[in-house]
Amino acid sequence: MFFPSSSGNKKPSAAVAASSGSSSSGDPTTDAISGKFDPTALERGAKALKELDSSPNATKAFEIIKLQEQSKQKEFQTEIEKSQTQRTQMGLQRAQVEAEEKRKTIAEQQDQERRTSQYKAQLESELYQKKLADQQKQNEDWLAQQHQQFLRQEEIRKKNDVEVEESRRRTLMEQMKLQRDNDVARAQAEADGRIKQERENVDVHLRSMRAKAAEERKTKLDTINATLGSLGSGFRSLLDDKTKMTALVTGLTAVALGIYTAKAGTKVAGNLLEKRLGKPPLVRETSRKSWSRALGLGRPASTNMMEKIVLQDELAERLQWTTNSIINAKKNGTPFRHLMLYGPPGTGKTLFARTLARQSGLDYAIMTGGDVGPLGKDAVDEMNRLFAWANTSKKGLILFIDEADAFLRRGRMSSSSNMSEDARNVLSTFLAHTGTENDKFMVVLATNVRE
Repeated sequence: MFFPSSSGNKKPSAAVAASSGSSSSGDPTTDAISGKFDPTALERGAKALKELDSSPNATKAFEIIKLQEQSKQKEFQTEIEKSQTQRTQMGLQRAQVEAEEKRKTIAEQQDQERRTSQYKAQLESELYQKKLADQQKQNEDWLAQQHQQFLRQEEIRKKNDVEVEESRRRTLMEQMKLQRDNDVARAQAEADGRIKQERENVDVHLRSMRAKAAEERKTKLDTINATLGSLGSGFRSLLDDKTKMTALVTGLTAVALGIYTAKAGTKVAGNLLEKRLGKPPLVRETSRKSWSRALGLGRPASTNMMEKIVLQDELAERLQWTTNSIINAKKNGTPFRHLMLYGPPGTGKTLFARTLARQSGLDYAIMTGGDVGPLGKDAVDEMNRLFAWANTSKKGLILFIDEADAFLRRGRMSSSSNMSEDARNVLSTFLAHTGTENDKFMVVLATNVRE
C-alpha cells in the first residue's frame, strides 16, 4: 500500500513492499506443514514498524486506515440495514399477500354463502308462492261454493216469502171483504133505524121548529122596532137643533182625521223603529234586541271572555292580535277588515265571534247562509234590509255568517248556467255591500272547509 509524504522519502513504501513480499513468499500453511519457523518475516515486520514509527506520515496513515475501517463498518452497517429493510419489506409483502389471499378466500366463501342463501330463498319463495296459489284457489273454490249455496238459499227464501205474502194477501182480502160486508150491513141497519125513528118523530120536530122560529121572529122584530124608533127620534132632534148638527159633523170629521193620522203615524213610526231597532228576518241572534241596549243602558263589555276559550298558544295569539286590531280600528276610526274563520263544527267559531264583539265593544248579529236560498226573489230585499240595519248601529256591528259557503261557495264554484237568477242577484248584492271599506260593520264568515 502506498502513502505519499511531503519529504519524498520512499522508505515506508519499500518497507510496505517488503512486508507484502515477505508475507506473500512465506505461506503459513506451508510452514505449518513443514514444521519450520522462519524468523525473517518477523524481522521484516519489526523493521517495517520501526520505519513507520520513524516516518512523519505514520499518524496520517493510521488515521486513514482508521477512517477506511469506519467507512467499511458503515458500509457493513448500511448493508445490514438494507438487508433488514428488505427482510421487513418481504415480510410486509408476504403479510399483504397472505391477507389478500385470506380476503379473497373469505369473499369467495361469503359469495358462495350468499348465492346459496339466495337460491334457498328463491326456492322458499317459489314454494310459498305455490302454497299461496293453492290456498287462494281453495279459497276461491270455497267462496264459489258458498256463493252458490247462498244463491240457492236466497232463491228458496224468496219463493217462501212470495208464498207467505200471497197467503197473507189472500187472508187480508178475505178479512177486508168480511169487514166490508159487516160494515155495509151495520150501516144499512143504522140507516133503517134512523129513518124509522125520524118518520116516527117528524111531527114532533116540525111543531118544535115552528114554535122556535115564531119566537125568534117576534124577538127580532121587537128589537128592530125599538132600535129604529130610538134612532129616528134622535135624528129628528138632531135635525131640529143646528148646533148639535154642526158639533156632530165636526166631531165625526175630527175623529176620521184622527184615525187616519194615527194610522199613518203609527205606520211611519213602526217603519222607523223597525229600521232602527227591528231585527231583520235573516238575523237569528243579535245583541241589539232591547230598548236598554239601544239607549246605551246595557251592561259593559267583558274583557276576560278569552279566558273561557281553550285554544292553542299560536292560535290564541293570532286571535288576540285580530281582536286588538279591531279595537284599534274602532278607536282610530279606520275601516274594519273582514274576517273568515274555518274549522270543523263545534270548534268555537260562533263563541269567538261573540267574544270578539264583547271585547271590542261592538254589537254582533248571527245569521246562517242556508237561510238565504229559501227566500227566493225576496233574498235581495232581505239582504239590503240586513245591511241597512247593520249600518244603523252606533257602536259598530260584527255580522257573523255561519255556513257562509251555503250561498257564497255555490255562487263562486257553479257555472252561470247552473246558477239561478235569484242566487246571482243575492251574491251581487252581498258583494256590493262588502266590497267597499266602511267603519260601520265588519263581516266574519264561518265555514267548515278552508277552500
